[in-house]
Amino acid sequence: MPEQRARAHHRNRVANTFSEEIGAMLEGELSDPRIAPSYVTDVVLAPGGKSARIYVAVHGSEEEEQSTLLGLMTPAPIFAPSCASAWESVTFPTSPSPSTALKR
Repeated sequence: MPEQRARAHHRNRVANTFSEEIGAMLEGELSDPRIAPSYVTDVVLAPGGKSARIYVAVHGSEEEEQSTLLGLMTPAPIFAPSCASAWESVTFPTSPSPSTALKR
């Protein structure tokens, strides 16, 4: 049992680190004009830990949401070319906005 608890703790720490670091990037480190004001709402790691789904909420219209996702999925402005292949295992679905969530 302790091994599984330690593994879960490690996965939670990795997810929190992803959330903090990508949140910091979204707050001002990225200079891509396509990226609208947005923030990380959740991070879900794959069971093997080799990929992640990072949920973001975008402030703005659906056009801004689409351009933000396009900007986030482009690894060039974020990482050096040697790290770009690792970025391909990260996806950025959008979190439902409060107004959309109320309609469902």
